[in-house]
Amino acid sequence: MNIYFILVSPQLAENVGAAARAMNTMGFDHLRLVTPCDHLCQRARWVAHASQHILEEASVYSSLAEAIIDLDFVIGTTTRRRGKRREYFAGAELPQLLESKGSAISKVGILFGREDRGLLNEEIEKCDALVALSMRAPYPSLNLAQAVMVFAYILSPFVLTMKKKKQSPPPANEFKSLKNRIFRLFMVSELDDNPNIVNRLLERMAHLSEEDIHMLHSVCARLERKIIPDNNVLQL
Repeated sequence: MNIYFILVSPQLAENVGAAARAMNTMGFDHLRLVTPCDHLCQRARWVAHASQHILEEASVYSSLAEAIIDLDFVIGTTTRRRGKRREYFAGAELPQLLESKGSAISKVGILFGREDRGLLNEEIEKCDALVALSMRAPYPSLNLAQAVMVFAYILSPFVLTMKKKKQSPPPANEFKSLKNRIFRLFMVSELDDNPNIVNRLLERMAHLSEEDIHMLHSVCARLERKIIPDNNVLQL
């Protein structure tokens, strides 16, 4: 399983450099930047401190959609509950959440918002799960690089354990394809006119285990044979 740290519109070069240093310290090297500030300037490099290669090898995107299109599972980070989402995981639950997906996911994105506003509501809606860090303050706030370090620290033992296990060839992105499959079944059945139901169902999918995902693929296949004319399977 590969973990990608994604910074959305970071405004301060020092924060990007410090985030790169935090990632490198905890053993991560996949950094993605969406419409960033100058992440290769001298200030960013100075703060990165022996982690400049993370900055130099970072992938830069003009939109969040481009940055996550190849990912199987996207996790948004926040220090407070917001938007229409009702399902939130605690930071300590993150390793267990990913482990439960097993081979159904292989590329995971951890999404971090802007220094001043965090993630926008429309960006939160693109996430498969949200993780809220509990803070002991009336108005909780973490520096961007601090947030990256916290999540890198939480995930580092999990990733190390995964690397020690016998690795099999990368599987098909079963979780992502299941989401597409269910959404298209809703469309064919004309049940997509109630976005609240659809969004709530897709949000609850974050709780599915690898076994659940395999079972639901089988259920979808049976429904497709019943619903789709001439037994034409939906193209995913």
